[in-house]
Parts: sequence; structure tokens; C-alpha cells
Amino acid sequence: MAKYKFKIVKEFSIRIQHYLMKRRDVSPHVVDTILAHPQVLKQCRSSLSRKYPGWKLESGEGDLIDTAQAAKALSEGRLRESICILGSKDLSRLYDLKIIDKNLQDDKENYTSFMLVCR
Repeated sequence: MAKYKFKIVKEFSIRIQHYLMKRRDVSPHVVDTILAHPQVLKQCRSSLSRKYPGWKLESGEGDLIDTAQAAKALSEGRLRESICILGSKDLSRLYDLKIIDKNLQDDKENYTSFMLVCR
């Protein structure tokens, strides 16, 4: 951002809560891997290690680094059924995924800041 001249129009923060979701047709006992954006995994590291100690933590590659794209791929059967997604509750409604755990962020007051800018 330091390379560009811009004006901050508005700054705001959104509370972020992370939910664990799986395909509806898959038994919870099959799940052993959590897929999420690297930042989401960092925000949930302690909670995940405490609640899911034997599970693999993975970040998607390419388009699948985007949690929404990963949720879509899971719902379409393009990912292993042993994978669950860690992300926004809205993804469960968008892609018909079943929530199996909620509020997994380590900091219960987890906010992400945004800026609306213009040239």
C-alpha cells in the first residue's frame, strides 16, 4: 500500500467466528482433516489442537486457498469426504454443509479490520 497514493474513505471491523462443516452425507467419524485458509488456521490453532488433536490441518492450494471455493468443491464431491471446512457460517447455507462445531477462534472477540479506499 505504501507504493500508492490513496484516500481512506471508511474503516470498519467485522467480528469473525469460525465454524467447522462437513458434507451432510458423510458420517462425522470419517472426518480427519480440516481445510482452511492459513490465517483461519492461525486464528483457531489452540482450539483445534485441544478439540481435534489427531486431525490434519491443511490449507488449500490455488483456488482452494479461498475457503468459499473449498466449501463449494467439498459440496460438489471434488474433495475427499474425510475433509471438513473451517470458515464462515454462511458457507454452510450456501453449499448445504452441516456444521459440526462452532466458535473455534481462539480469541472470542476476533475482529478483522477493513478499509474502503479510493485514488
